[in-house]
Amino acid sequence: KLRELLGRTIILKQNVHEMIKLVQRFNCAISYPYSTVSKIPYKDLCVRLSDIPRLLYNRMDLYIPCVTGKAVEEGRYADMVFVHTLNPEQTQAAVMGNQPSFKPRKCVNCRMHGKCEGIFPEYVKLFGDKEFKPR
Repeated sequence: KLRELLGRTIILKQNVHEMIKLVQRFNCAISYPYSTVSKIPYKDLCVRLSDIPRLLYNRMDLYIPCVTGKAVEEGRYADMVFVHTLNPEQTQAAVMGNQPSFKPRKCVNCRMHGKCEGIFPEYVKLFGDKEFKPR
């Protein structure tokens, strides 16, 4: 019964060190945090992609070929987990229009451009784009 409840978890700075054991124990998928207007700043939650053990990439909902090794299927969007928001209307706006589709400028000529769903703009503001390696 508990396994059914924990079908998905979210990876954060606070739990990245426990994530391998959690996934092994509960066989769950991993969502990546989406930034919204929240009581907790995104920078206090968001973990750098390169700080996530590569072993977990196949469980994550991010399809960024040069980082996670996974390519997106046409029309697929990441499952998003929203932090508790102060403004429900902004959350709804984010659901409707802010899919993780931002791609750094250097990605424009990448041969995997159409197979990559990109990342959230807030991520690049925090960590830069050095992890993205166009092919």
